[in-house]
Amino acid sequence: MRNSWKIYAIVMSISTLALGVGFAVDDTIKDKHADRLTAQLENGYGKSYYELIYAVDAMNVDLSKLRLAGSAYQQVELLERIGKNAALAEENLTSMSLESADSAYIYKFINQMGDYSSYLMRKVADNGSLTSEEMTKIEGFFESSATAKAQLQSLSEEIAAGDYSFIEAAANAQSSLYGIVNAMNDEGQQHPALIYDGAFSDALLTLTPKYDKGVIISREEGATLAQKYAALCGGEVDGVVCKYREESNFVTLGYEVSFKDGGIAYLSIKENGGELVTLSVAAAQTSQQNSVDDETAKTTGADFIHAAGFGTMSAMWIYEFSDSYYINYAPVIDDVVIYPDQIKVKVSKGDGRIIGAECSSYIYNHLERTIPLPELSEEEARANLKEGFAVTSSRLAIVPVPAAKECLCYEFYGKFDGEYFFVCIDADLGRETSILKVVESDGGYLLQ
Repeated sequence: MRNSWKIYAIVMSISTLALGVGFAVDDTIKDKHADRLTAQLENGYGKSYYELIYAVDAMNVDLSKLRLAGSAYQQVELLERIGKNAALAEENLTSMSLESADSAYIYKFINQMGDYSSYLMRKVADNGSLTSEEMTKIEGFFESSATAKAQLQSLSEEIAAGDYSFIEAAANAQSSLYGIVNAMNDEGQQHPALIYDGAFSDALLTLTPKYDKGVIISREEGATLAQKYAALCGGEVDGVVCKYREESNFVTLGYEVSFKDGGIAYLSIKENGGELVTLSVAAAQTSQQNSVDDETAKTTGADFIHAAGFGTMSAMWIYEFSDSYYINYAPVIDDVVIYPDQIKVKVSKGDGRIIGAECSSYIYNHLERTIPLPELSEEEARANLKEGFAVTSSRLAIVPVPAAKECLCYEFYGKFDGEYFFVCIDADLGRETSILKVVESDGGYLLQ
């Protein structure tokens, strides 16, 4: 993470800057600048916290599925995802800059879970199988991750109540944030004796975009694109500043766009091609009334995606949380859903403005595709479903599979043992490629 300073260091830096310019700068401008920097750091901590919740929740769901998975293929995929989300959880814990003796144990617990799952993934991929002892350890990790998930979600209720400061919590070892770390520490110490092949697993494959336009844009050209993308959010653009150039799996240019109403948009744009990668809008003010319905939000998101240059997409999933809609979109070609090319959009329930977008999956996976005909009929694929799975609907879809590959599948939606799932069956080989669980929540239904 780019911003790892402590809040005290940042505040002192702001204060020193203010003294340096002295009477030449108005106090109001100084305060506004300091407030903006503090708000950015607060948002950074908040982003890391919610990404930590996502990672722990995803690990818990996949560990739950792993207890039931019967095929080696499905076990490898689940173990790979657990390893990736353990790395994501560790990264976000680090970015939150928590410093206490207990913090080291939760880092160790998450690191153990990631390493162990990666070791098991290699073992199963090499024609091995999970032993009863290994399944017992998986069961233990599942129970611990469930506790960690519950602890993290309990803090979400406190945050939702308002006036919560991550900055103050991170600086106070007696805060509820550290209380959660301590509780998760208790879970981490239940697994001190895991033994696996080496301290760290082999690195997973590093993704690079499958298709690049080959046109490198300048920072000035990127600024023009940043203004265009920001304007699609519904505000009148006042100015744009390039904040960084970052090299990772691909090069991105980061911009801060200000609106005339006082709002700010933060964007990252792919240097090779100029596509929008991420967008986050901190609106100056929004309507307190949730006047926008979900159908309107889905149309707004689809229009934004098309105007941003990603073509026509359909809403696949929508979830409500607080004052926002979170919507997943994917292209549908010849009645086949192209899941790897998904784009996620966040829409305000108050005024219907676009306040967030995440296009990384599209950036990594999009390419010109020729969709093959399936070798199996839908009926033949359906015969490979577990007995007792009651199918409600089905369709063809291209889904991502391990090793950055794709697979044409029949996607079956239905009910098993009182719960709802999406099960994808390879349209050529007839084997399971993925299982997604539908989880009911206060905001509707989550797909995990």
